[in-house]
Amino acid sequence: MGNKRNTVSGNKNIERLRQLEAQQECLFKNIKHVCSGNQKNKLTIGSHIISENDYLSRIASVDNKVLMYNIGHESYCEKKKRGRWEELLTLVHTKNEANTRNVLCGKHDASLFDKIENGNRYDEHAENFKQQNFQFALRAFIFDYMHEKRVNDEGIVTNHSKGPNFRANFSLPYGQKYFKKFQVAYSIDDWDCIETKVITIDKEVNFISCFSFFPFNYLKFRYSGHVNDKLFVNIFPEKNQTKVVISYFKDESVHCKRLSDLLYKLFLKKKSKKLEGFLTKCVLLYDLKVTYNPDYINRLFKDESRKIQFLKFSLYIRGVRRTSDIYRNFFRIFVFEKLKFNLFDDY
Repeated sequence: MGNKRNTVSGNKNIERLRQLEAQQECLFKNIKHVCSGNQKNKLTIGSHIISENDYLSRIASVDNKVLMYNIGHESYCEKKKRGRWEELLTLVHTKNEANTRNVLCGKHDASLFDKIENGNRYDEHAENFKQQNFQFALRAFIFDYMHEKRVNDEGIVTNHSKGPNFRANFSLPYGQKYFKKFQVAYSIDDWDCIETKVITIDKEVNFISCFSFFPFNYLKFRYSGHVNDKLFVNIFPEKNQTKVVISYFKDESVHCKRLSDLLYKLFLKKKSKKLEGFLTKCVLLYDLKVTYNPDYINRLFKDESRKIQFLKFSLYIRGVRRTSDIYRNFFRIFVFEKLKFNLFDDY
């Protein structure tokens, strides 16, 4: 009976997520542009989380496939970690809608990311460099923000009690605050509101990652207290190298500045092992949208211990609701568990 109930709740979750997608209005509705949709969905289009032509092609297999998390799987939102990992981490074609989310209309999708897509390379010497950094920060934030809102929708059944679900909603106002900041900055072309550190690593990664998180611990693993600052991180291959773009809003990000400065100092001191180890854990634990080259994951998984740890880290955050999960188990995994692999290395 338990499995049957879980299957029913999973199917209802999928139905509810699809309903939310269909009802979604453009997040930047009529800001600078009058919104436009398409015939299938009058409100929004399927915006690529990661641009197909500009980025996914860099890590795709020879048959144009990438590996990503299937957040539409029936067990993804639930407390119990049901389902095989092959169902949660799935192959998709680079043109597949599984790599898209309904969050923006066509005009805003084009306008908000025009300087980092359409063949525009990331260029630290370009005149529009600050605008590129703004767009990368927004990309790292916007899809996480919408995912968090939808997973915490009252219609989503996680099988957690009301208490943990109530506590999980605490972060939503902070997300709303940052969303408003992005809206205002975009409306007045204030690209200078974002501070950015760029780290260039002399090897090419086999994944693309864009995520945001609250930096409540630093590199020396000291708990930094209650943090409501958001750090925005993008990692992607670029001409046989890897770019790590770390950004935050200038006006109130004490913790973000401290952590980004520490990471940049590691880069300048060439302490690559520590830098890459920290970023590896961040990608695994925070990024629900990370996309991998499938051949790379096959090579990584040839070692069973690497495979087990990869899945443990990667699938942990989706089930977190309790405060103890975050402030005890999460810290234990992040701080004390020794990595058996480095996402920045090839295997």
